[in-house]
Amino acid sequence: MTNALRTLSIGLVTVVVAAAAYADCTCKTSAKKDGWCTDCKVGFVDGVKIKSRKLYDALQGELVSADKTSCSGCKAAAAKAATSKLTSAKLASDKGATCCGKTFVGKKSYRSPVAAILASGHPVDMAKIAESKCEGCKAAAKNNGFCKDCGVGIVAGRLYKGKENFAKAQQAYATLVKASKAVDVCEGCAVAMVTDSKCESCKVSFKDGKMIK
Repeated sequence: MTNALRTLSIGLVTVVVAAAAYADCTCKTSAKKDGWCTDCKVGFVDGVKIKSRKLYDALQGELVSADKTSCSGCKAAAAKAATSKLTSAKLASDKGATCCGKTFVGKKSYRSPVAAILASGHPVDMAKIAESKCEGCKAAAKNNGFCKDCGVGIVAGRLYKGKENFAKAQQAYATLVKASKAVDVCEGCAVAMVTDSKCESCKVSFKDGKMIK
C-alpha cells in the first residue's frame, strides 16, 4: 500500500469512528428532556449540565402509586399530589405531600427537596411567552425573573405563583447550579447539597444548599 493510500485509509477510519461516536451522543435530546447522555456521561436537569451520575440520580423523581405503598402517610401524600394542579412550588411544602423523607409532586416522589420544588412549577411554553403582550412575563422568561403585573415568576422554564413560591424556586435553582459545580471538588458534597443530607467523605451536612456548622 502506498503512503497516499495508507493516509487515505487512516483518514476514512477516523471519520467513521468520529461519526459513530457523534451518532451515539444524545446530549441535545437529553437537554430537552432532562435526560442522561450515556456516551458523554453527562445529564441535564432544568437546563443545568450534571457531570455526576450520582448527583443526576439524586435529583430524579420516582413514579409512585398510592395503592402500591405500605406507608399510610405516603399513600395520603401520593394521593394528594396526584390530584393537585402543579401551578406553584407551594405543593412541595404542604404538610400532606411529604412523608418518609420524600416529597410527592404530581405522580412522582423526590428525595431531593431541590428537585421537588423545581418540579412543582408549571411548565410554560417559552415561545408563547415571547409572543405574549405582557412585557413583564417576557423579561421574567429571559432572566428567571418575576412579573409584578401577573404575580408570577419563571425559573428554568417553569412558572411559580406568588413571590414566596418564586423565591423558593430561585433558591432551589441556585442550589442546583451550585451542586453541579461542586462535583469537581466533592461528589458526596454535591449530592448532600440537594438532598439536605451528610457527605460521608467530608463529614459535613447541608440544609437548604448550605453547609451546617
